[in-house]
Amino acid sequence: MYRVALVVENNKDLRALAVALLEETDLRVVEASSAEQAVQYLCYNAGDVAFLFSDVKLPCVMDGVDLARTSGLSGRGSEPS
Repeated sequence: MYRVALVVENNKDLRALAVALLEETDLRVVEASSAEQAVQYLCYNAGDVAFLFSDVKLPCVMDGVDLARTSGLSGRGSEPS
């Protein structure tokens, strides 16, 4: 089983920077450009996600705080403020 860092950021340059930094760890990095795309990934792979890195102000229906709450991952680490 992989330990995954899920990076959710709509700005492709910021997302690329976060991915580059996280690729230096032992985590496999998965990218999503929206919370909705991240939820689709989490539907099938939530058990693999060890780290959720998300922009708080995403432009679609869900923002980063909604994503953290919906994902169920916020209870496994720190809650967004």
